Amino acid sequence: MEVEIASRGYELRSRADRYKLHRRLRLRDHYQQGGRIMSGESTPPIACSLRPSELNARQERIASLARRSLLHQRQDGRTLTVRYARSASRELRELVALERECCAFLQFRLHEDSDAIELQITAPHEAEASAALLFSAFVATPSGNRGCNSACTCTGQD
Repeated sequence: MEVEIASRGYELRSRADRYKLHRRLRLRDHYQQGGRIMSGESTPPIACSLRPSELNARQERIASLARRSLLHQRQDGRTLTVRYARSASRELRELVALERECCAFLQFRLHEDSDAIELQITAPHEAEASAALLFSAFVATPSGNRGCNSACTCTGQD
């Protein structure tokens, strides 16, 4: 899909632009393959159900949480793992509950220990090529070097 986006010459200036185009292409592909979006469908379409204004507000809320509490992030294929300070537990759980509603095609797993809460988000196999785009709201530069080590792959490292 990313090749298709580039070959069509779309200018994607913001996350909202990328989201809208991504959603349009995925829904088009879903319908071209004879798919229908029904309440009884076992596999939800790879598309967020938020409107653009809702999406912008959600992305800002996620980014704000990351600025305040992100300790570590790592993407491995279609799985993103983000680790936040334990103080962010309540807010992260609220965000995950909201994300499960609008992005039912993603799998969310939370694990809490004594000093942090870790969120693992996994995209379906069909979305592996678009995983970075799907996870873009959760990927941020952490403030400071809290909890990172030399194996850390987050963008806040030297």
